[in-house]
This record gives sequence, structure tokens and C-alpha cells, in this order.
Amino acid sequence: MLDSKPCFFLNVLYIILVVADGAFFFFLLVGWHNLGSGELWETWMNRSIQVLCGLFTYPSVTTMPWRLSNLLHLMGSRCGVGLDFYGRRTEEVWFGVPVKTRLMVTVMLVLNAVMQWVNQWARVRYPDYDSSNMYPGNILCNVFFAASFLFGGIGGAAQFRAEEKVRRERGDETVWEKVVKMVNGGEQDGAGGEDEGARLSEKSV
Repeated sequence: MLDSKPCFFLNVLYIILVVADGAFFFFLLVGWHNLGSGELWETWMNRSIQVLCGLFTYPSVTTMPWRLSNLLHLMGSRCGVGLDFYGRRTEEVWFGVPVKTRLMVTVMLVLNAVMQWVNQWARVRYPDYDSSNMYPGNILCNVFFAASFLFGGIGGAAQFRAEEKVRRERGDETVWEKVVKMVNGGEQDGAGGEDEGARLSEKSV
């Protein structure tokens, strides 16, 4: 289901919306606009952050089943390295990560989701610019927004680092190596074509 084409296009659309609204919010924040600094600016600033908050809440909801499944799995007796949720051997990279590291990552990502839910509630409870920038709205909106980012950043970075380590130990291609190969793909293809042409010329001679 999650690997289907509709989900793929939904994820692409999601990324576009996050980038677009994130850029719009940044432009408003640094003053790269012609809306002035009065009520009109405050209105669009508030709309932008509300949309951005909603976009961040979406993955925190859709990924929670996976995060909770991992949390329950890691607290059980079938959580050895290389074992899936049912205690069966698997080659999935995530299950090859040491248990303690997986538990730390999972806790960080669960906290990321919980902090985002509180942040979303705060944005609903204090929906306009004034209330969200006055006590207690400013505390609830900003502190939990920052906490969500912090936990998500720590968890995401730790997961990426741990999975890359597993790939290197297995001799598999890492994500970084794939990116480098994609960037240099054209040059490698060109070089390969020249080598093949040289080999053909030698054979013809």
C-alpha cells in the first residue's frame, strides 16, 4: 500500500507543499516581501505557520503505527539483531541495527510525534497571530514546535547513521554512495562509452 503509485505521488506532493510553504514562511520572516509589517503581514505569517504545522502533523500521524510497533517490539523478547517483529530472520537494514540504538531512535521519533501533536493542539487552541504570540500561546506553540524538530532531528540522524553502518558492514552500497553515483552517473557513462569504443577499435584492428 505504502509503495503504491498513489502514495508515491502523494509523498511528492507533500514534499512540494512543505518546500513551497517553508520558503514562503522564510520570506515573510526575513522581510523578503511587499506586505509591510502590519496586520496583512501578521495574517499571512499566521496562515503560513498554520499550514506548515499541519503538514508536519501529517507524517507524525501516518508513521506512528510503525513507531509504536517498533517500540513494543523492542520491549519484547523477539528483538534480537536481524530479527523482525515475529522473531524471524530478515535482511531488512533497520532490523540489523543494534537493539539499543533502535530503541533510542524509536523513542526519539515517538517523542517527535507527541511534541508535534501538542504543537498542533496549541495552534488550534491559539489560532490567530496575537494569541499565538502572547503567553501562554507563545510558549505552547514555539517550545513544542522546537522540541518536535529537536527529537525528529536526533532520531532521524541517528537512524541514518546506524543504517549506513550496517550497509557498510554488509558490503552493501550506502545511500551516500548511491547519491555520489547518481551525481557522477553521466561522467561514468561517458567514460564507459569511450572504453567500450576503444575495445571495439582494438578488436577491429
